[in-house]
Amino acid sequence: MKTKGYAVHLALPTDEINEIVRQIVKDELSKQNYSEHLLTVDQAAELCGVTRNTFYIWLRKGLIDKVDFGDRCIRVKQSDVTNYIESRIRRREDDIESIIQSGKY
Repeated sequence: MKTKGYAVHLALPTDEINEIVRQIVKDELSKQNYSEHLLTVDQAAELCGVTRNTFYIWLRKGLIDKVDFGDRCIRVKQSDVTNYIESRIRRREDDIESIIQSGKY
């Protein structure tokens, strides 16, 4: 808020600041039309059965797309995570099938 050319800083309780941030993120999501569920990195890592560090490596490698909400707020689409898991399962099944067919087991 500005008054006569000066910035005025209001001291707000942490709970109010958190609620304002939640509302901003919610508004941004609706603007970007994200109707599907977004996961935190911790939630996504747990869903994949890997550590948080491993999941960050996957994000850096581009194996799963991320949604950035600033420097320290990353989310991933649940559908991207499940698609990645399913692709790894299919790849493993294909590997097993080729080993069985080759007779090298």
